[in-house]
Amino acid sequence: MPKLHTEPRESGNVYSATYIAQIKNLIALRRAKSITTRKESFAPDFTSVGDYESSVETLRAQFREILGFPLVETPLVPHQPDANQIFVASDDLGEIYRLQIEAFPGYEMYGLLFLPLANKKHSLVISQHRGMGTPELTADFFGSANYNDMTGHLLWRGYAVFAPQLFVWTKEFGPNKK
Repeated sequence: MPKLHTEPRESGNVYSATYIAQIKNLIALRRAKSITTRKESFAPDFTSVGDYESSVETLRAQFREILGFPLVETPLVPHQPDANQIFVASDDLGEIYRLQIEAFPGYEMYGLLFLPLANKKHSLVISQHRGMGTPELTADFFGSANYNDMTGHLLWRGYAVFAPQLFVWTKEFGPNKK
């Protein structure tokens, strides 16, 4: 068996400390440079609302390009998007609808819409979730109390709630259920 090099554990500490110091210095230099760049790049005209909108339009276009698809395909839907709204049920907190909203031709976004019982205007909260990805789980449709019943808590406080379907699921939930 060949004998391999050994040395005390702390032998590399000075190199690690230098490495960390250099990273911190690099971040500080980049941060300082970004402040200058940001001030030079973002100088909107606050003279009037119209002047402001004109002065930031180039930045908005650049931001859309950075984010890419689908924002660079304008308009996504060349008309008011169609929404298929299907009544699911009423319960003590409000009414529940399944929505399919045309996001762009050939693609509909799916989610659940929860409307409080009071017949008035409501603020809308997007109930963004993750995990198994189904809006039904956020609403405790299966008795799971998943996500700490966040949809129910929001409805109880008088908010309308939209819970979108995410493109994640497991064998237990979603189209791949066996």
